Amino acid sequence: MSAIELAMDEPTYHDVEQRSPEWYTLRCGMLTASAIGQMVTSAAPGPDSYDCPECQAAEGFDCVSLRDSSKPIKTMHPGRAKAARDGAATAAPVLSVTPAAEARPWLATLAAERITGHVEQTPTTKDMWRGIDSEPYARDAYSEHRAPVVEVGFVTRDLGGGLTIGYSPDGLVGNDGLIEIKAPRAKGHLLTAVEDTIPTQYMAQLQTGLLVTGRQWIDYISFAGGMALWCKRVTPIPQWQEALTFAARTAEGAINELTERYRAAVNGLPVMERIPDADEIEF
Repeated sequence: MSAIELAMDEPTYHDVEQRSPEWYTLRCGMLTASAIGQMVTSAAPGPDSYDCPECQAAEGFDCVSLRDSSKPIKTMHPGRAKAARDGAATAAPVLSVTPAAEARPWLATLAAERITGHVEQTPTTKDMWRGIDSEPYARDAYSEHRAPVVEVGFVTRDLGGGLTIGYSPDGLVGNDGLIEIKAPRAKGHLLTAVEDTIPTQYMAQLQTGLLVTGRQWIDYISFAGGMALWCKRVTPIPQWQEALTFAARTAEGAINELTERYRAAVNGLPVMERIPDADEIEF
């Protein structure tokens, strides 16, 4: 396993094949883009994020009675609700970090990986297989119609304090760019193109990719065979970068706590030899 150091001290680009044993070893117990993304929730601003055009209530304050401005009311005025709807398309999202208690299942998975040094394989769904099978076609199409792409297996970045995060790019473009490929069903691809908007659930992954690599932009690619190749460029958003960094540190602290509690709970107990998974057994 080799690591190609670029001009920057960070990030580090690892020359491994994705989904290879070396790739799984690198990722074992590490906070990656998919995991960190689960720690950040994005939502459109609520009506209370806008001034009310009817009662003049300021942002963050309840609407008040039109007859007596000293009396707050439980419901908002229609004009304020309309302002929220009209601004939803352009307003900055409200980002919040998922409480560690809600993220406990996958935090426990990473803690277990650190203890055992082993990554348990998860079942691959039909949609996941479609994405895996479509990726090389999408990458070739982008290279032909947009710009050449260089493949790399894994990228890591040290955020300081012993925290390293990782990301598996679908490709590097020049010195500044990345690509992230998704292969939705045809109807999803159509809606993405018609609405000209990247599905909300992928923004955390895209921003984490930019955070890990330090690159200036990432092109989101939606690919569906028989349909047009759709791309949209995303650049680093400071609000997202700060939220993701905080989320990563929060998750790291929770994983360390779970690990310590486990070791204390099993102190003095014999450690069992790991039984190989079926796909590890050679006949």
